[in-house]
Amino acid sequence: QGEFQRSFGRYGTNPTYYESERFKRNFYFYRWMNTVSRLATVETKFFQARYDVGELEYPESITCNDAGTIFCTDRVGGYLIVFDAMGNLQPLCRSVSSAKHLYEPSAVHWSADGLFIGEELAGIVTWYRGATETRFDLSSWGVKCTSLYYDKKLNHLIICDTWHDTIWVFNL
Repeated sequence: QGEFQRSFGRYGTNPTYYESERFKRNFYFYRWMNTVSRLATVETKFFQARYDVGELEYPESITCNDAGTIFCTDRVGGYLIVFDAMGNLQPLCRSVSSAKHLYEPSAVHWSADGLFIGEELAGIVTWYRGATETRFDLSSWGVKCTSLYYDKKLNHLIICDTWHDTIWVFNL
């Protein structure tokens, strides 16, 4: 019937992002620190809102596991955000294990065989299986992962690439 159940999450970047080198190298950070933060303008208000602390800055893709845990990519913040089945924020995952900071994660897919995260501009898909982490660098193919799916039966990773109007299929 389409009956509304609930909504959750609030705008803003996770606090640890502001301590990162990535943020400190950001063009907007320098502009904000050097000029905008000193002016009483509409733009000041925009940048103050832009850097609010919260949970979701640019949520792009979600998937759920069998327990109802919700995994959400936050493209701008570079995080995988995790909520429980009721929408309560769980400990944030900069990555699932010790991988480098995610670069614009845009796609996520959960299967019983693990969690897949696609980084659109980097052309990288990482497959997390417990303590095992497998990275697929698809940039040499020019792949831009905007959505993905793992077909266990065929052992295929299927990637939607909006940039090139292409569906890519890789045998794992």
